[in-house]
Amino acid sequence: MTPSERLTALEELTFRRIANAGAKTKLLRARDVQRLRDLGLVIVAADRVILSEFGHARFAEMRSGRKLE
Repeated sequence: MTPSERLTALEELTFRRIANAGAKTKLLRARDVQRLRDLGLVIVAADRVILSEFGHARFAEMRSGRKLE
């Protein structure tokens, strides 16, 4: 993970909220959702935000403490 791919504390909080149950777009910080989309971690469908396949792998990495290369 390059420094530009690291999440800020607020982005990580948003990412974890999405990972735990998905979330309605209007309940999340738009800036965080856009950044997570740019990194390929989430998908926005209708008014919901869910993890992408890469997002699921990244979340599993975060939970286990491992680093994906």
